[in-house]
Amino acid sequence: MAVTEERIREALTQVRFPGLKRDIVSFGMVEGVTIEGSEVKLRLNIPTGSPTHQEKIARECHDAIMELEG
Repeated sequence: MAVTEERIREALTQVRFPGLKRDIVSFGMVEGVTIEGSEVKLRLNIPTGSPTHQEKIARECHDAIMELEG
């Protein structure tokens, strides 16, 4: 199955903002998804905060996308 923007956004609903119950997609933090061959680029708008939070979100986004088939 091909990787699409829709499937990526769906996978990213698993990523929660640290300390909150909602996911980064429903918060509107995912501003853009670009697929170029086998490379996926995300443009996120994460509120200024702890670099630890930013690293955690980036790692969880990577893991969620890597679980997709295709």
